[in-house]
Amino acid sequence: MNPSTALQKSSKTNSQPTGEQRKVAAVYGLASVCGTTINENAIKIWLMALEDFSAEQVEKGIALAIKTEEYSKMPVPAKIIRKIREACGIPSPLDRQKAKEAQAEAEWAQVLDQVRRVGSYGNPKFHPTTQRVLRAMGGWSALCESMTSANRDFKRRDFISMWQTYNDAGDAMELGAEGIRKMLDDDSNGSGGDSPAGLPSGWLKKIQ
Repeated sequence: MNPSTALQKSSKTNSQPTGEQRKVAAVYGLASVCGTTINENAIKIWLMALEDFSAEQVEKGIALAIKTEEYSKMPVPAKIIRKIREACGIPSPLDRQKAKEAQAEAEWAQVLDQVRRVGSYGNPKFHPTTQRVLRAMGGWSALCESMTSANRDFKRRDFISMWQTYNDAGDAMELGAEGIRKMLDDDSNGSGGDSPAGLPSGWLKKIQ
């Protein structure tokens, strides 16, 4: 597979290049700038590495890499993926996970504060995800009455874990099936992944 052959095929059918063809052309372009010859097997590996990103995102990332870096040889895909995320403002999965954990910890701190302030007879308001987690844990009154210094850490761990799970589910439900499918249609220029960038992994499969 090479970019000229791929683009020739698209021109014969009077259609625009597919997302995969655009990715292939972008990777070949990067290799050319680096003075590197790249074969078909390497291209397959690159396509697998870039499957979570659209063709436009790949093009933007490679363009940024060429503008801001000096490569004496072809960079590994991980370096280009970082440039794609930088160019498109996409946080890494690790960054997103850390952000969710930090938010869940902050919500737990608010829960503890309200336990001390209003106790089981109060009716404090929380983030919608926190409200769902509290209901799953038996409700506000049950949480207040059952919490002790001995089990507080266990309840905290349960809360943090459930909060992150419920928050992911909430992201998908907020978009709705049609919203997620629209994201997939917009991303159909060649991402190839099971979820568009930014969508909780695996949720697309659950609605198809």
